[in-house]
Amino acid sequence: MEYTYNWKKGLFSNTYLIYYKDKQIGFIKRSYFLKTTAEIRGNLYNFKHVDFFNRQYDIYDVSQKRIIGKIKYNKWFNKARVSSDRNTVYWKYDNIFRNKWKIHDARGLKIKYRSLFFKGKITSNTDDELSLLSGLYLGRNYFIFTVFIIVVILSVLYYNSGFEI
Repeated sequence: MEYTYNWKKGLFSNTYLIYYKDKQIGFIKRSYFLKTTAEIRGNLYNFKHVDFFNRQYDIYDVSQKRIIGKIKYNKWFNKARVSSDRNTVYWKYDNIFRNKWKIHDARGLKIKYRSLFFKGKITSNTDDELSLLSGLYLGRNYFIFTVFIIVVILSVLYYNSGFEI
């Protein structure tokens, strides 16, 4: 069975709202790089940054009060492995524009994401909520990381240009 979800985010909001059949079923609320809270169908999770240099995050199930998974980025932050109690899935971008990405595994699980500015669509062949949240979290996390790098580069260029106001 194929499931279709939608998500949206306000311009200055740090919260992504997730919808299934026009009904809000969850959210992801970013706290920048430190901790992100996510909820879907009443299940609450935290994605917590563990170690920047090892590019690792823990997935914490709030109701069970324990770590249920880990996210590990590759060195360029454009691919990741999500390991949980249930399974291991892989995340990566599908195009150069970074507006399409996917989660997949060896058993045929496939969740595809597409974004257009502050909204997007998710199609999935599973109702695996943790994989769905992880994929959206990773895609948006990479976007924020990219914006951060661009701001740093532009700041350095501006500083080195000698331009004065």
